[in-house]
Amino acid sequence: MKTKKANGKRTNSKSHKKPYANVLERLPDNDPKTKIEVRTHLAQHLFLCEDYDGATKVYEDICSIIQEMLKHYIKLLNVRVNKKKIGQTYTRLQQLLVIEPRFAKAYQLCATYFTQQDDFEQAEAYRWRYEVYSWIRMLKSARELECSTTKLENDTSRRSSELLAAVCYHHYHGEEESKAFAILEQRGTAFEDDEQDLISLLLRTLLKKQQSVCTVKGTVNALAGMKYEKLFGILPNLLPHDVNVFFLTDTPNALAKLGDRRAIPLLTDTIDRSVQEKDDHNDEKVKSYLRNGTKKKDIGKVCLAVATSEQQYFTELEKILTDGNTLDYVTIEYL
Repeated sequence: MKTKKANGKRTNSKSHKKPYANVLERLPDNDPKTKIEVRTHLAQHLFLCEDYDGATKVYEDICSIIQEMLKHYIKLLNVRVNKKKIGQTYTRLQQLLVIEPRFAKAYQLCATYFTQQDDFEQAEAYRWRYEVYSWIRMLKSARELECSTTKLENDTSRRSSELLAAVCYHHYHGEEESKAFAILEQRGTAFEDDEQDLISLLLRTLLKKQQSVCTVKGTVNALAGMKYEKLFGILPNLLPHDVNVFFLTDTPNALAKLGDRRAIPLLTDTIDRSVQEKDDHNDEKVKSYLRNGTKKKDIGKVCLAVATSEQQYFTELEKILTDGNTLDYVTIEYL
C-alpha cells in the first residue's frame, strides 16, 4: 500500500513537470531571475512529491545558473570599480558576500573601492581577507583538511607557511588547527632571519585579526615557543581574561613557556587583584554591565538569568527561547 502511494506521488510529480517546462521555454534568455524562481517552485514541488532525484536535478540546475550569474556579476562590478563608477557598487559587493562569503574577488574589489575613498584602513582589512580567501581552497570534508595540512607540513616554502596561517585564521577547531599552530611554532624556532620574521609576522597578524579565543590561545603559545622577545609586552594585557571561568586565553601557560622571570610578580599581582575585585564587587554594577555593556546581548541575559534569583531575567531568557530565537554557539557555551 505504501509503495503504491509513493509511486502515485512520483507519477503526480511527473504530470506537473510539463507546465513548468512550458513556462521556462517561453521566458526570454535575459530573465534568469524568473527562471530561477520557476525552477525553485518546481524543485519544491518535486520534493513534496518525494521525487528526490528530480528535485536534486532541478536544484543543481539552479546552482549552475547562479554560479554563471556570479561570474558575470563580478565582471560588471570590476568594470564599475576600475572606471570609478562607485554608486551602489559597495552595496552590491556586500550583497554578493552574503551569497558567497568566501568569494575572494569580491574582497579584492572592496579593497579597491576603499582605496578610491582614501579609507586605507578598511582597504587593508579587505585586502587581508582577499589574501586569505584566495590562498585557501574550499574544503568539503575533515579528510580534505587533514590532507591539506599534511601536504603543507612537507612543504617548507613561504607560501605554505602563509596557508598554514590561513588554516589557523579560519578556526576549524580540533586536531588540524592545533597541528597548523604547532608547525608554525616549529618553523619559527628552526628557521632563521627573514623566514623567522615571516612566521612571527603571520602569528602577530593572527593575534590582531583573530575572531576566536582559540586563535589567541594558539597564537600566544606558538610565539612563546619561539621565544618571541616582544611577546611579554602583549601577554600582560591578556592575563586578566584568565581569571574568568570561560573563554580562557591560556596566557599563564604561555608565560611559563616563554620563561621570563618578570612573569612571577605579574601573576601574583593579577591573582591578588582578582581576589580583591571579587571581595569588593558591586552587584548593581555587574547587572548594569550585563544589561548594557556586553557586545553579545544574549550572553548578558543568560548570565542574569542563571546568576540571579530575580524572575524578570529568567522570564526574558524564556521569551528568547519560546520566540524561536536560536542562541549562538558562544552563548550556549557560556550557558
